[in-house]
Amino acid sequence: MTDALTPAQLENLGLARTPTGPQTQSVGQEQFMQLMLAQFENQDPFEPLENGEFLAQLAQFTTASGIEELNQSFQGFSDNIYADQAFQAASLVGRDVLVASELVRTQGSGDAVSGAVDLEGASGNIEIDVLDGSGQLVRTLQLGVRQPGNADFRWDGITEEGATAAPGIYEFRARVTRGTQVESAATLMRTSVDSVTLGRNGEGVTINSSTLGNFSFGSIRQIFN
Repeated sequence: MTDALTPAQLENLGLARTPTGPQTQSVGQEQFMQLMLAQFENQDPFEPLENGEFLAQLAQFTTASGIEELNQSFQGFSDNIYADQAFQAASLVGRDVLVASELVRTQGSGDAVSGAVDLEGASGNIEIDVLDGSGQLVRTLQLGVRQPGNADFRWDGITEEGATAAPGIYEFRARVTRGTQVESAATLMRTSVDSVTLGRNGEGVTINSSTLGNFSFGSIRQIFN
């Protein structure tokens, strides 16, 4: 029976075995340094490797290694933020929050709507127009002059004519009058958190409310006990 040829004998005959396992295309820092040393030892003495070439190769490896480490660190940081945000969001269920929004849904029957106007500086007279889904003016709320910060307001669900407003989506447009100038102001709506949804693949946390719909965790301006 003929003995099997050894790998060395196959090489002498010009034959090569086909690799049986997957071959890696990347090298670690130790392998990289070994390759660099081998390159120095076998370089042409009449055309030695320039310092700039060596530094360029080393810089390429260092940059690639640094980017990989940075990506890993950033991913860990992102995961920690997401986990912390998810924990905070879950603790909001059943609590009231103040959210940056101009729209709110009412169920009718004289539902009261609460919110605030976000004032960056001292205000003049503050007014809020309440508009229905068709853009018609339903009521104008007078808040007067307020200090910087959140100027709270409340609509009792009653129209200018004294009737109960129909169920639907209403828009709250705030304006501030300072002398002869009229400026718009951001409104914040108060709502109760019904549930939270955790996004997949780090997409974030969504807060669910029956009056404001779905909104992001970052749009919350205040949490009530």
